[in-house]
Amino acid sequence: MPTSATGISTRSERPRERGFTLVEILVVVVIIGILAVGAVLSVRAGGGDRDVTEERDRFLALVDFVRERAELENREYGVRFYQGGYEFVRFDDREALWLRIEDERTLRGRQLPPSLEVELAVEGRVVILPKQDAKDLAPQVLLYSSGDLNDFDLTVKRRGADLGFRVQPDTASYDVTLTNLPAPRG
Repeated sequence: MPTSATGISTRSERPRERGFTLVEILVVVVIIGILAVGAVLSVRAGGGDRDVTEERDRFLALVDFVRERAELENREYGVRFYQGGYEFVRFDDREALWLRIEDERTLRGRQLPPSLEVELAVEGRVVILPKQDAKDLAPQVLLYSSGDLNDFDLTVKRRGADLGFRVQPDTASYDVTLTNLPAPRG
């Protein structure tokens, strides 16, 4: 090390600059990538039955709401299922017709996610669901003002899988029974 006559080092000692090496940066990028893939897969796996659960809870809540309303108003209501969804209708005594409930956002028509399919049987007979814009608004499920229900068997499930739910009236309690269909094994 060269020194001057005064004994001071003439070589400038700069501290070594520290930074991240390319290997360290690549390791961090790989870890972030693995975490991102894990997060995406967990959202897809967890969200797989979320739409089934949401539709089940929404449908049951709406049916309970409309049944109570039918009893309070002493008016007949129904659920009309169509390809891809359902809507609530009410019976107009003056016109002797089933009418859409257009003035109430809560009871508007509901579109089901495309991943779900509906199977409906009324009094033991399979119902072929009409198109949404069909002129006949007669419901398949009747919500009588007495609190009673007609005999129906509704199954909503994921296309090509057994994941879903089944709703039927319980004749003994005038209530609906819910059965969750098992998740597919695999």
